[in-house]
Amino acid sequence: MFSSPFRGGRFTEYLWQVSTARPGLQAGFTLCQVLPSVSHAIDHAVNRPSFVLLVALAALIDQSARTRPLRADENPPRRDSVTESAPEPATPSTAAPAAPAAATTDRRWYAVGAMAGIYVPLTVWSYFAWYYDQPNLPDFEFGGDGYFGRNTYAGGADKLGHFWGNLALSRGTTEILRWGGFGRLRSAIWASSLSFAFFAFVEVKDGFYYEFSPGDLLGNGLGAATSAAMVLYPRLDELLDFRMQYFPSERFRPKLAAGNVDVAEDYSGQTFLVALHLGALPGVKGEAIADYLRFVDLSLGYDSRGYRPKPEMDEPSHRSQELFVGLSLNVQGLVDATLSGRWRQVGHGVFEFWQPPYTTLPVAGLSRSQDLPPLSTTTATAR
Repeated sequence: MFSSPFRGGRFTEYLWQVSTARPGLQAGFTLCQVLPSVSHAIDHAVNRPSFVLLVALAALIDQSARTRPLRADENPPRRDSVTESAPEPATPSTAAPAAPAAATTDRRWYAVGAMAGIYVPLTVWSYFAWYYDQPNLPDFEFGGDGYFGRNTYAGGADKLGHFWGNLALSRGTTEILRWGGFGRLRSAIWASSLSFAFFAFVEVKDGFYYEFSPGDLLGNGLGAATSAAMVLYPRLDELLDFRMQYFPSERFRPKLAAGNVDVAEDYSGQTFLVALHLGALPGVKGEAIADYLRFVDLSLGYDSRGYRPKPEMDEPSHRSQELFVGLSLNVQGLVDATLSGRWRQVGHGVFEFWQPPYTTLPVAGLSRSQDLPPLSTTTATAR
């Protein structure tokens, strides 16, 4: 077996090896060497998601390169010990046009390359957002930072953030794989699995710098699973969206101007929404009124304010949590009604997960708040 790519900086050579004749087999050999070295290289685990994900992607494209979908007019070839029989030729009236196998494989390579082009920059961003200049803890910290309790890390918004992040990443990469020619089921499973694996590695890394949070891991898993469910059951996707409404909070704006890229932790600027498309309801869909209702969603929303970013030293803190029902502008409906072609597809995908600020009107809800004295010390807590 060849030496591990994590020793000696031989990543380029490693990529060449896993893309040769039998990359799937070589990827398996690589994992056999890589996994025992995790405990010895945990300080460099920020790179682990990229390496392991690239191995998984190499195995995926290797499998795809050696198989191709059958055309509608084609039967599986029969094999015997001497010859291989060819499929019966289709008649011109029933033959379906099909892209050459090489072209299909090339498109799949582009899709897998796009996946790597998402995960590698995401790994780099996570390093600078969460671990750069952050000191290690003396020991691995494992514990709960709470869920939606009043005195928790972010008032519960962080758990919804993990859910939303995995859902958005899984759905986006699923569509990339489907564009590349992978089937619906395979795309959903691979995309959700890769997203969950990436954030699981991040959570392990957190244990050495902040705290390993089972709640965050649960949010990751539920988000990835929800993505797969929405892909495999299109009616669910037609009825519901899970969105984040975001605008940088007052406390975070100076940090952002100073170069802080950790927008993911600006929970005071985030509101999470479950949006029900009124125009897609049974009995409404297909009726004339649906043309108007498609611009309005009934939303269940949640936000927390004053938890993150933390107040400055000696600054009083007012914390609040709100659960509400309201109406949201369905920007997807506007996009579908005014755009066409590629721009419509892009816009539809973006506004499936992002709600523009000030486009949700709370109607009724519950809230609770508390005032805390100024901070006098800082402590390491889970993100």
